[in-house]
Amino acid sequence: MSEASSLKDQEPHLSLRRHLVVWSEEHEQSAVELAERHRELLVKQRLRKAQLNGLNSIAQSTEGLGNVMSFVTHQGAKAERADQKEVKDFWADLSKELMAVEDEALALALAAGLELPPEDGRAKKRKAALKGVALAMAREWLQHFVAHSLMLAESEE
Repeated sequence: MSEASSLKDQEPHLSLRRHLVVWSEEHEQSAVELAERHRELLVKQRLRKAQLNGLNSIAQSTEGLGNVMSFVTHQGAKAERADQKEVKDFWADLSKELMAVEDEALALALAAGLELPPEDGRAKKRKAALKGVALAMAREWLQHFVAHSLMLAESEE
């Protein structure tokens, strides 16, 4: 393979990375806002640092956003069983944010010029192609969110 064709093969990935960086900067504020809305849980450590670190660890190591969503759902269910309404509401809010991120994957992929299977009859292939984009976006967003949340928790110790 020639160097020129190797660079051409990398173009979509570089374009995706550039678009992802811009998207991340544009959406950092929504991550900060979620942490600020739940500041009291963080400050009073009703939402533990271990949970936040676990969330980030799963996001950074998993192969799919579904695993992150399962963690979030599980944490919400635990809070509900423990009758911790505010904590349950936090996990529900986080779930909504992650679903919104997932919904934006197609737009980012198209803006980055990724070739996607057509929608007609190939929904599974199209969804699989967007899986990595959605996970990369969620990772970026969660890094902002967890960092700000941990800062809030630390600031009151």
